[in-house]
Amino acid sequence: MITLRLGTFLGILTLASSAASAQRVALRVTPAPAPPALRLLEFESTAIAWLDDSTLALIDSDSRQIVVASRNGTLRRIGREGDGPGEFRFPTSLLAEHGTLLVADIGNRRVSRFDAEQKFAGSAPTPGPVLQLLGATGNRVHFAWLDFAETDGGPVVGELDLATGKSARRFAVFEGDSALGVRTESMQGPSPFVAVAGGPGGLVVAASPRSYRVTAFDSAGRATRHFGRDLRPVHRTEAEIEAVIAEGGSRVRRMAAAEGGSTDPTEALRRSLRKEPKPHFLMNAVTLDARGRLWVATTRGGDRTEVDVFGQDGAFLGTVSLAGRVSALALRLPWLAVISERTSGDEEGMQGVDLYRVGGE
Repeated sequence: MITLRLGTFLGILTLASSAASAQRVALRVTPAPAPPALRLLEFESTAIAWLDDSTLALIDSDSRQIVVASRNGTLRRIGREGDGPGEFRFPTSLLAEHGTLLVADIGNRRVSRFDAEQKFAGSAPTPGPVLQLLGATGNRVHFAWLDFAETDGGPVVGELDLATGKSARRFAVFEGDSALGVRTESMQGPSPFVAVAGGPGGLVVAASPRSYRVTAFDSAGRATRHFGRDLRPVHRTEAEIEAVIAEGGSRVRRMAAAEGGSTDPTEALRRSLRKEPKPHFLMNAVTLDARGRLWVATTRGGDRTEVDVFGQDGAFLGTVSLAGRVSALALRLPWLAVISERTSGDEEGMQGVDLYRVGGE
């Protein structure tokens, strides 16, 4: 079972292309200088978050650490690989709230908290692998996790009390909108890998990378609207499949080891990638800004990334174009920070952080 899940998960993280054309939006994104230490990364990163207006945090997937960098150039590291307090096995999600940093670690199945000085301040276990940290109120963390139950499984939104270690379900995503659970050839039931983002007023948005269906839920877990885009699915070429294996094979093997797997899952992943269409967007590339607008860094655009923007009412506002292949993004208006793969010159294939100022609002 673990090989199957990992194959589907990495498929969602891979790049795709589309003939869809970019449209103008009232929003403008203007490139700005990023922290010098993050212009080119010496490690693989899968998530990024703003700690404050001038400080960014990234996951270093290679060393299992958190990298904190300020715009003036200072850089420090948090944690190390391991099972002890403040250590990580497989960190996947970040959240900064009121001066504290929260880190979800699917390897250790817990969420850890660090204070304003980035010192370890405690952790609590999670009921399943965390899809995304959505927000926090005091000791209560709002998050989405995966329930692999035989029936009624899939993404679940709930709360985790860091003080007591207790977790509580709010709602199951597929109960609110079963159409988000797209079925694939490699899984018996609907794919549980749905992108989830949290916004103002308890707003939660869940989006299927395979169908581009988006559903907004209110604070009580009621589905309030459905929207998205109707785009033609595209399959990978053999060259693209081998590029995915070369780039992500080590990550998949680490995930298998974290879950107790003993076999190399890459061949199963290769078979899965040949059968299934490419996703429309990546799991960590969907976010809500402070005004409730949804930003989706799609897998279209070739050497650039087309970011689709939707209003709080679900209306499609259009597309903005960013340099490189964006795999994760973080918004703290007026700033947009992204992890982007370089696509030309000596830096081709390397990751870096790009910074933009959002205007025209």
